[in-house]
Amino acid sequence: MCQGSCPGVPTTSKPPGVREDPRSVRILFTRWIEDLKRDHRDWTQQLHRIGQMLYDTQYDETKPPTRRMLELIGPKPLDMRLLERAARGDRALLGFEPLKLKDARALGRDPAELERQRQLAKELGDQPPAEGEGITTPSGDAIAEGYDIPAAAEGEED
Repeated sequence: MCQGSCPGVPTTSKPPGVREDPRSVRILFTRWIEDLKRDHRDWTQQLHRIGQMLYDTQYDETKPPTRRMLELIGPKPLDMRLLERAARGDRALLGFEPLKLKDARALGRDPAELERQRQLAKELGDQPPAEGEGITTPSGDAIAEGYDIPAAAEGEED
């Protein structure tokens, strides 16, 4: 959970002209993706600094990092492609459909827990919401899997 503020989640009450709905969360994917780009750049730079500290002149940044380097640097930031897909309305990444195993691993989810959740949903007869239900842009337009974000929503600023 984020302390203070979360990347991509605005701290202002509401943008001009948009009615506040207490049941919704406005996510600024574009800003979040920019934050992740910076995080990836910083992570890579730190990885190279660690490599140079550990191996001095023998360090070659074109080669894969060693296990020791990866232990010291910690996990790589979230893959930006996941956020880009969520911004385009990927129903699984938005929580409206079960995640694929590849996506679950990329998000750090336990595949065994994911399978238990699927089984429980099947036993309870849970059905995902209808296409586009509950997924809207800040202007209120419904989006669904495969649709691009309207240009006004993608390039918005605070």
